[in-house]
Amino acid sequence: MLRHIGVDEVKEIAQLSKEARDAQDKLLDKMRVVDRIEDEREVMEQALETFDSLDASLDNRPLVELKQRIAALSDDARHELMALMWVGAGEFAAAQWDDALTRALSESSAGDGDFLAENSQLHDFLMKGLFELGLA
Repeated sequence: MLRHIGVDEVKEIAQLSKEARDAQDKLLDKMRVVDRIEDEREVMEQALETFDSLDASLDNRPLVELKQRIAALSDDARHELMALMWVGAGEFAAAQWDDALTRALSESSAGDGDFLAENSQLHDFLMKGLFELGLA
């Protein structure tokens, strides 16, 4: 089924996606904590106790790595990754692999890499897609 991307490559991309999601969740958790605290003194005390505020930044290294990894794929490999994501998301059954791949080819655009990388459920969808296709 997968001719242009290997199972190990898919798993690497899935892991990078998980790391990006974890980094995003951590940043969002920090934002929620600050939002919940009304007393500025409490915010300052918490900030002094940890490096969490220093760690929160606009530079999301895992997301950058994920985008670079996907961008380095051939077009055919990216199409297979997209089709695999759709199978994992339940948009196509495993038996409809050719249909999913045809859709990926027909809807291909320059933004596919960003679309894939920015999907917060990419890890789950890819791993489930591999499972559905009997490749996990």
